[in-house]
Amino acid sequence: MISLLKEDRMRSLRAWLGEFAADFDALLFPTECAACGIESGSAVFCGECEEKLLAGAGDACERCASRLGPWSRSDDGLCRWCRGRRLGFDAAFALGPYSEPLRTLCLRVKHPTDGWLARRLIDLLMKARRDAIERAIGVRPHYLGGFAPLVVPVPLHRLRNWTRGYNQAEAYARRLAAVLGIRYENALRRVVATPKLAGLSRTERAEVMREAFGVRPGYDKHVRGRVIALVDDVMTSGATCDSAARTLKQAGATRVVVVVIGRTDI
Repeated sequence: MISLLKEDRMRSLRAWLGEFAADFDALLFPTECAACGIESGSAVFCGECEEKLLAGAGDACERCASRLGPWSRSDDGLCRWCRGRRLGFDAAFALGPYSEPLRTLCLRVKHPTDGWLARRLIDLLMKARRDAIERAIGVRPHYLGGFAPLVVPVPLHRLRNWTRGYNQAEAYARRLAAVLGIRYENALRRVVATPKLAGLSRTERAEVMREAFGVRPGYDKHVRGRVIALVDDVMTSGATCDSAARTLKQAGATRVVVVVIGRTDI
């Protein structure tokens, strides 16, 4: 337990130092839009790219974050894929579909040197969907269930985390917690070193991710009775978030709301 806490603190310190250095550099020498590369002055994104990124958070299913087209909405306001399905999470929000320029930005954030972009993307998501996310999570002044919600990132397996030394989901989650003014807890661990899910069907992904997560020792008390904002970078089939959400609910979470940057479908 102590070693895990020390490892967490060292990883958090490394991530913070990396983000601080990148932020400082971007502040002093901002010359190009992070999305398209044209000159943007002091802004991270040019006006056109920011408008395009914000537009992606338009009409979407609030249960799974899929974009809603004219024929995809059911009578209850959800997408037809959600209708009749049992999901581990209760709601989901994304900045937009996993297409350009969002795809390139998400891929950049996977590298520690570009981790500072995670904060900017969360800020855009909050600009577009803050009211809906706050309602779903139940932030102040009236907490759902009486307990303040938590922000929890989807973890990497310990071996992969050790080799990479960085988890982009943590960068997104820390920023979300700071913006919402609620606690961040690294409450989950990935107990199975799952293979890459690319190329697998929805059913195969669900099977691979079954029981892939566990609540970290001593963290049950933080999860029990609370609403959890579960954060990852991209959601495809929903299998990863579904498995993680079910683990949190088994530990006593009352509600799980998924927050991602990109949303795509198989």
